[in-house]
Amino acid sequence: MDIFSQAVLSNVLISAVLAVLAFVVGITLKRPHLTHMLYLIVLVKLITPPVVTFPVVTISEQFNVPFVSSEISTQTNSAVGVSLGETEGSIITWLRGLYSGKNGLLFIWLSGSVSVLGLSLVRIYRFNRQLKAKSEIAPHKLLVLAENIAEQLGMHKVPTIYTTKSKLSPMVWWIGGRVRIIFPEYLFEQMDGEKFQWVLAHELAHVKRRDFIVRWLEWVAVVGFWWNPVVYWARYNLRANEELCCDALVVSALKPKPHAYADSLLNAVEILASPMVRVPGIASEMNSGGFLEKRFRIIISFNPKQSKLRYLQMFFIVGAMAALPLGVGCETGTGLNPTAPTETASLQTDDGVIDRESELNERHMGMADNFNKLGVDAEMFRVIRNYLTENDFTEEQLEGALGGMLRIVYEVNSEGEEFELDLRLRDYFENTLGLSKEQIEIVIGISKRIAFGKKDEDSKNGEGNRDTGIQDHFERIGVSAEALDGIRSTLKRSGFSAEQTEISLGAMTRIIPEIKIEGKEFELDVRLRSYLENELRLSGEQIEVVVGISRRIVNRMG
Repeated sequence: MDIFSQAVLSNVLISAVLAVLAFVVGITLKRPHLTHMLYLIVLVKLITPPVVTFPVVTISEQFNVPFVSSEISTQTNSAVGVSLGETEGSIITWLRGLYSGKNGLLFIWLSGSVSVLGLSLVRIYRFNRQLKAKSEIAPHKLLVLAENIAEQLGMHKVPTIYTTKSKLSPMVWWIGGRVRIIFPEYLFEQMDGEKFQWVLAHELAHVKRRDFIVRWLEWVAVVGFWWNPVVYWARYNLRANEELCCDALVVSALKPKPHAYADSLLNAVEILASPMVRVPGIASEMNSGGFLEKRFRIIISFNPKQSKLRYLQMFFIVGAMAALPLGVGCETGTGLNPTAPTETASLQTDDGVIDRESELNERHMGMADNFNKLGVDAEMFRVIRNYLTENDFTEEQLEGALGGMLRIVYEVNSEGEEFELDLRLRDYFENTLGLSKEQIEIVIGISKRIAFGKKDEDSKNGEGNRDTGIQDHFERIGVSAEALDGIRSTLKRSGFSAEQTEISLGAMTRIIPEIKIEGKEFELDVRLRSYLENELRLSGEQIEVVVGISRRIVNRMG
């Protein structure tokens, strides 16, 4: 699923770049054939799976496992040599949020595609049935005229010509089998024969160019990417340039007087100005591309000797087609991402390249050190790892679960028996790590035992040890004892009691890692806010003081 999501986003990105290229080429070179081909490549790229993928963004483990403690994040950044500013951190936070909600987005996408597919097929079926009921083979003189024009256009097979009583625009219709050209009877009856032949020639030009196949390519792109504005932008411009190409083909092959040809099209448009039947998107209508005024100017100024700049056109076309097998994506710094390499990966540091085994050992030591600060010695840490392994945790799941435990322990310390697993953390466990419900319960159970064991130890050692623990924690993140005393004084001046001060300092140890991860997107957890308001009796202004001090500490750390 991750590979599929990355391929889709990659195609959307590259197709958008190609669409911009097509637009620039269209307004600068003014070559409808070239512009048409470039917009066609945009649609082909959207539905072509990438064969070769080039990573353009590298995301460190800190952001692939967004719920680890601040200390692990710091150590990981140090290990892989990553330094992210606030702006890049916000982008990664957005990407992580998008990734965590990928299942919901995928459901919406597939639901929309199924709806578009179903509705379009129903419309095609009904329209085709209506055509069969109200259409008949065109009069003999129209068939003879079509054969003569087709011969001049160099066509080996003449499509079937039909007339219909329905009010619709002249069009090419193909859903398999023989290609059909449909004309409304009233247009054939009201137009002068000489003028009508150019309208017929225009529709035959569509068949000559195989534009009816392009309609189905558009249909596939719309069904698959109904939410992507690039699809509709490319389709609109594709059809506009397609009409210009058909006009150029008629004028160059049949050599009508440009004014006569343009006047014939204008006359047909005037006759068809009354309300018409709305046709499905797979039909090639006479005016499906719009740009009538522009078309007439180009027709009248048509110069058959105009340089085609063939080499320049080939350069753009070959360059655009070279992008079809390409893809871009994100590269992760560790194996915790499901798409990251798991065996022979290497990471770049300031000292050179380190292999995966060395990197895993460093992370193992850093994780063990963090658990040791929670009262879990090396032997117990080894027992926990072995227990998780025995319960079918993979190496990647094990590392992610241990990082998640550190977050859970902090939450259990704050919420006690009221603890409930954070929805984002549960989503991370289920969808990113792929843990079963039983495995998640194991992680929660171990975390609670660690938290309650630490609480029991703290209660035995007294308040002095708790103060020492808080001071040690702040010192580890760069807050000196003097600075901590200053924070206590600030809280007391803001009306905090002694108990509120110490518990608020403990809450900061949880808020600070979250601010580091979420950056400007940080919002105080609802349950923690409820605890501070209802249990600790802090006012809204006092809570803002706690959050503000936490933000300043993070800024100093940065």
